Amino acid sequence: MPEFLSILRDIVLLRRGPQDLPYSPSALGTVAVATVAVSGIANSLLGEGMEVAMVRTAVLVALSLGLLYLLLLSQQRQARFNQTALASLLVSAVFSLVLLPVLALSGPLPTPGTPPESVTGTQMLSMLLIIIAGLWKFVIDAHILRHALEIRFMPALLIAFAMELAVTVLVSALFGKPPEGA
Repeated sequence: MPEFLSILRDIVLLRRGPQDLPYSPSALGTVAVATVAVSGIANSLLGEGMEVAMVRTAVLVALSLGLLYLLLLSQQRQARFNQTALASLLVSAVFSLVLLPVLALSGPLPTPGTPPESVTGTQMLSMLLIIIAGLWKFVIDAHILRHALEIRFMPALLIAFAMELAVTVLVSALFGKPPEGA
């Protein structure tokens, strides 16, 4: 287990890629369930009910994995799906875990209709931390795709953005509003 955690740490620090993770369908299933649970809890702290947050998160994970598989299939690299998906889900779970205390302490985050004078300093700091974490996760997602597809970083960044946009549009179409966390 310590080796597994050091690989995950190195992926988060952009030192290693998904190919360094073991091929393990059972680990992928376990991590998918854990990611849905942790990200669902994080999303519920953003103001959704727990059931809605869990369903939305499960759909978000399923759509993300489906798009990842289609992307790898289109490049004839579907054999890399297990490790790439495992890396992606692990990173999502780590970032959700890191943000759980931030979300728990901040209370409900302001919405676009919230008057600026009612936003607290804790909420502002929480939003800043969420933005920073989201940007870093985005860079890591591109790093994972760069390794999986054997492409340069900028195209990987564009693909990561396109995939995130596609998942956001699909989840918005299904649930009526964009995903807030995970």
